[in-house]
Amino acid sequence: MVFANVTWGSENRNITFNWCSSNATGFDTNVFNISALLPINEQTWLITENYFQDKPGGMIGSIGIRRFIKRWGFPLDFAFVALPEGYATAFVGATFPINH
Repeated sequence: MVFANVTWGSENRNITFNWCSSNATGFDTNVFNISALLPINEQTWLITENYFQDKPGGMIGSIGIRRFIKRWGFPLDFAFVALPEGYATAFVGATFPINH
């Protein structure tokens, strides 16, 4: 498996490109990812993650909002995800900081 990742920008405004290639049995594929984070205000960002695979039906895309919740101390993501089957679904995610 080969993996490459490049990010341009800062922690609060960036674009990332990823590429993964595998020739493992049952997972002989290439996957390309484009992700971006664009600030709307001090606590809110527009987010997107998009995955492209070199096989039919291999695209997953999402667009949403990341909101930092001061009271909780971590951001929540609210997004819509377009699935290869042709429909979209809602997504809620959280990013928990690890303090060491």
